[in-house]
Amino acid sequence: MVTIVALATAAVARADSLATSGTPSAADSFTLDSDFVDGVTQVTDFRWLPDGRMVIISKLGDVWVRPAGGGALVSAGSFAVDSSSEKGLLGVAVDPDFASTGRFFFYYSATNANGGSNANRHRVVSRTLDLQSQLAAGEILLLQKLRGPANHDGGALEIGPDHLLYVGVGDTGCNSNTEAEPPYTPTNFYGTCLSDDPTGNGGGNGKLLRIGLDGSIPPSNPLVGAGDVTACGSSCGVAISPGLVGPPRTELFAWGFRNPFRLWIDPQTGLVWVGDVGEISYEEVTIVVPGRHHGWPWREADHGHPASACTQVRVGTDGMGGAIMDQACVDPVYRCRHDSIDDPTADGGCTSITGGQIVDSCDWPDRFRGKYIFGDNSNSSMWMITPNATRDGVTGVREDFATINGGPVAIRTGLDGALYVASVGGGRIARIAPKASSPCNPPTTTTTSTSLPTGTTLPGSTCGQLAGFARAECEIEFTMSHPLCSDPIPGSMTGKMLARLGRARDRVGRAAGKTKPAAVKRLLRRADHLLGAAARLSAHGVRKGTMASACGDTITARMDVLGTLVRALMP
Repeated sequence: MVTIVALATAAVARADSLATSGTPSAADSFTLDSDFVDGVTQVTDFRWLPDGRMVIISKLGDVWVRPAGGGALVSAGSFAVDSSSEKGLLGVAVDPDFASTGRFFFYYSATNANGGSNANRHRVVSRTLDLQSQLAAGEILLLQKLRGPANHDGGALEIGPDHLLYVGVGDTGCNSNTEAEPPYTPTNFYGTCLSDDPTGNGGGNGKLLRIGLDGSIPPSNPLVGAGDVTACGSSCGVAISPGLVGPPRTELFAWGFRNPFRLWIDPQTGLVWVGDVGEISYEEVTIVVPGRHHGWPWREADHGHPASACTQVRVGTDGMGGAIMDQACVDPVYRCRHDSIDDPTADGGCTSITGGQIVDSCDWPDRFRGKYIFGDNSNSSMWMITPNATRDGVTGVREDFATINGGPVAIRTGLDGALYVASVGGGRIARIAPKASSPCNPPTTTTTSTSLPTGTTLPGSTCGQLAGFARAECEIEFTMSHPLCSDPIPGSMTGKMLARLGRARDRVGRAAGKTKPAAVKRLLRRADHLLGAAARLSAHGVRKGTMASACGDTITARMDVLGTLVRALMP
């Protein structure tokens, strides 16, 4: 099957489009900017910072930063990576406490010269980024001993609402190139073994892992204290057996995956959604069940061996020394077939899935809000499916959403609620945003006026008796969400806001770096919150033009209050 390495061999001409099917269609409802970011060779992933900057990574190991107000990309640093096959710098995540830590998490394939080997190729590390968008030289190793001789290298990183880091790792390849049915003897058992081979490792491959942000093992991980479990053999083709056991890799959260390529954690439910790349029959969207086997290599989607095959895996030892066996395989909540497969019950047109997310942006049109949007990094398609009411499954039919040429490899909502899509072959990031939007849940106000004369103060907010920085923050947020300010600030005013907020953030950061008292750290977080709000406003700025000048005047005045309060913190 075609993989992202094949897509990444050359730049791809623009041919993006929004789907025209459905009423209203995506083309009716959204705008598409194919080149929101351009010129990053083999882009693999990206993340937004709360101050409006975007961090972008390349398969070749480069890290770039897009300034909050746009403009030329800044080179932040690089990693020495093995970029052969599907390997390279593959995933990035941002510390939820970035305001005080400046910390990122990266998944990359280490070169031999940098300590890598086929048995220990992939690693997860943390590094920090300064206010000048430069990565610190050192890295902290959090996770290693992940095999990577060829393809199926994973690279998914996500931080959950539990503040733990989830890592998707592929099964290293050893492809069978065989259809799921009739059932056949697997050629790769790494997805099923839970303990490393003494020299070849493998216990972390074909899995979803979970670690603390410092690399520690969460005590709630499924195999902590499990006793002996099914162990890996000396190579991918060594079948598991009752006599081949060992101590578990306690980082493991779930197993039985082929190549979990992008995962997303639903902030409403905490459930983990994974796009798992299939062999030559089916692609899968799976909602992860912790401590369970998700089918591969015995099953591709819900086809192949019976679900009882997963009960061959030993997941622990009971108090009497007996084996505790896994349960039946967990099937995906959605699967689509390759066009070579004759299965009228499954959607067609799939080749290599990229997991996406449910888009809950409150200014998205009703028909599209709350849909799970995902893609195919080989044929450039993007689709949407509807989660059920409890968001633990899907319902209805798949619908076309867009085509992002060059292959979508990362699909993420931005600070402004728009959807951003990285194209590995195109070396760019596209932006999909509603043509028409309105403020989300605007505060109740007694005024009915639709315009304000210059210099007029907006109606009083609900900030009550808050004082100091807290009141400044509340009033700025109130002003930006007020119905009379629903049209964005012009670019010059937005730039001024961002500059003021940036200076405030810098001052707080320097103060926190010296003493880190609790009060300063709280202000630091609030400053980043305001920066994020300003960035969202900036992103909307191209959409509606000008607004009542009183809104700009009021926000600017309140920014001055913020700056004064921050300066008062300085020694």
